[in-house]
Amino acid sequence: MSKVSGKVVFITGGARGIGAETARLLVARGAKVAMVDADEPPLRELEEELGENAIGILGDVTSLEQMEAAASETVARFGRIDATVANAGIASYGSLEVVDPAAFKRVIDVNVTGVFHTLRATLPQLLETKGYALVVSSAAAYAHSPGMVAYDASKA
Repeated sequence: MSKVSGKVVFITGGARGIGAETARLLVARGAKVAMVDADEPPLRELEEELGENAIGILGDVTSLEQMEAAASETVARFGRIDATVANAGIASYGSLEVVDPAAFKRVIDVNVTGVFHTLRATLPQLLETKGYALVVSSAAAYAHSPGMVAYDASKA
């Protein structure tokens, strides 16, 4: 039996990429997953693909209220949250000289504030279940890429 069998995992950025693959692997190993994402079409496709052990919740990590609602919906559906994967992230391109300030702020809002909102919203459940929190980062936290000032700053 898998260590994750029967566990409930809350994943942000769950509709594509690392989040979607994590959800697929967890469901295949017997877990239940709540995938939270702001992009509805791929979220609904994955929800359908994964079946009854998955729920897709439309939500924006930059809103604490939306993350709290997503955590509540997860508990209503599956009874608890055993682990949180704070995976949602975006990037923008541009050096300090040319990056659009609004794009810089959006990257920080999603990649930094979004992690805070995700963990803050799920912490009561994680404390109750003695659960686990995983924050997905990047090699950019250690080795910065030219022209990626916002992303590099958010990961460092």
